[in-house]
Amino acid sequence: KGAANQVAGNVKAAAGKVVGNDRLHAEGEAQDAKGAAQRLG
Repeated sequence: KGAANQVAGNVKAAAGKVVGNDRLHAEGEAQDAKGAAQRLG
């Protein structure tokens, strides 16, 4: 589950950066961090 959140977060962050959507980018970064925390336990 953590890995899936990290992947989804990275995709969101990249998409937000490409289209210039700061909110989407920030959401992706947050989801990536959540996934990393889940993987740590």
